[in-house]
Amino acid sequence: LGTSSRFAPVKRIDKLIRAFHKIQDKEGLALLLIGDGTLMPELQALVKDLGLQDYVVFTGYVESCHNFQSLMNLSIYPSEFETFGLAALESLALGIPALAYTNSGGIAEILRGLEPQDVVEDEEGLIKRIEYYQHKHEGQVERQARIRYARQFSIEGMAKKLETIY
Repeated sequence: LGTSSRFAPVKRIDKLIRAFHKIQDKEGLALLLIGDGTLMPELQALVKDLGLQDYVVFTGYVESCHNFQSLMNLSIYPSEFETFGLAALESLALGIPALAYTNSGGIAEILRGLEPQDVVEDEEGLIKRIEYYQHKHEGQVERQARIRYARQFSIEGMAKKLETIY
């Protein structure tokens, strides 16, 4: 599991860490947090307070997160609001499923078009979807569908859509 984000209050990484804490024991998971920001010390303290130091990895700032994202089997974006959600699209382009909250703006809109159940209302819904993906054995067809879907948002794909409008 993981996310790629700037660690700021609006990104709600603390919600992801708290949800992870509730399922880590029974699922035997690890959490990869790619990024940096003003909340890094607070998030590291939260991980320590919850006893998750052996299960949560902070990468700090990285220039390109693709190599780290490819290590994830599921990406999670708990942001309060995103206008577009590039990090989620990058995950989909790698064939990795992504989860978000209903009030996350652009990310939720993107994910609803592919897998509506991957947009969740609350922590309980997030945990259920994480558990679903941990027990699901995905095939190549599903992975390729995510990659094809993400291509709609490439520069070329967006240019074609704009051409039809104008």
